[in-house]
Amino acid sequence: MNASIPNDPASKFTMPPEAAAFLQSEAEAREFSAPLGEATGGRLEFMQGASRITLRVDPAMPELFRARFTGPVPEVRVENGAISVRYHLSFSSWLQLALPWSQASGELILNGSIPWELEVHGGASDISGDLSQLQLRALDVGGGVSNLRLRLPRPSSVVPVEIQGGASNVVFHRPPGAAVRMEIDGGASELDFDEHHLGAVGGSTRLASPGIEDRPHRYELRIRGGASHITVNTR
Repeated sequence: MNASIPNDPASKFTMPPEAAAFLQSEAEAREFSAPLGEATGGRLEFMQGASRITLRVDPAMPELFRARFTGPVPEVRVENGAISVRYHLSFSSWLQLALPWSQASGELILNGSIPWELEVHGGASDISGDLSQLQLRALDVGGGVSNLRLRLPRPSSVVPVEIQGGASNVVFHRPPGAAVRMEIDGGASELDFDEHHLGAVGGSTRLASPGIEDRPHRYELRIRGGASHITVNTR
């Protein structure tokens, strides 16, 4: 693969040797999967952050999950329906995820016939996915998040969605009629919640769908550490 960087005569940026070596080589790709077996619930946990990840759902697949990673290949372990993904990043591997023109990415397809809990420790960036066919029990992100875009399923219970460490450029689409209560601590700017728009607010922000206390099937969205450019709507 012949790699190049943007041709900007005014730029004085010099690529480290590790970055140049990566861009001159083929990105490594590896696939993972595990049988569904007797699992009645699933758990996907990123142990040391997640970046450039796409999530999908297949209710009819025979496997518990399928995954494909290009670029840095994480350690993936599976036990009793629980999947742990852990990156062990050297400097050159970190560059594969950090450089904007890198092809590093990951795609995970989850079995939609069982309920799931999703967790990220250590922060998340550039995460997208259509979870509309997933039975989502909980979503928990620690360490902050940026550039997160998810299509959520219709909740079948009270589903907690927790983000700690701040959030920016986050979009949650939910099915029409699905109720949600949102709480943001630490200030917020450029917030769109259904028909409501808030430019900038300090302290704590509370917004909710009408009649939220009488809606046993709903999302409870909490963001700690401030938020900017947050969209929560129906689609």
